[in-house]
Amino acid sequence: MSMMRTSHRTSIALIAAVAAATLAGCTSEGPRTIAQPDLPPAETAQRAEEQADAALERLQELYPDVEVPEASFVRFVTIEELPIARADCLSSHGFDVTVEDGGIGWEETEDFDKEKFYAVQYLCEIKYPLDPKFG
Repeated sequence: MSMMRTSHRTSIALIAAVAAATLAGCTSEGPRTIAQPDLPPAETAQRAEEQADAALERLQELYPDVEVPEASFVRFVTIEELPIARADCLSSHGFDVTVEDGGIGWEETEDFDKEKFYAVQYLCEIKYPLDPKFG
């Protein structure tokens, strides 16, 4: 029996690349990160809610009948922390993921449960959202 594998890298790599390109400047010492100012609490809360709503919409667009997992905010993450925090979260739920090139990679085998994976990915997005001051 042959095992079909597909390699995937989530959109986190794209988010991180775009944000890093906007935040980094080139010098003879290499790229540097420019500090972003904190947002007022009300704006931070509004943007965090918008991120959560968008994550839920993406999940339900893929799987309209999915059982949405209960998720609670843990902390905001920086662009650099994002793939690591999300990969650790996915791993803690039993998924074999790797962090590579600023994104998360995984392989889909024949018994890979895509719906469960994307539901857990949603849960991890809610737990560890990108700090709204980064975009």
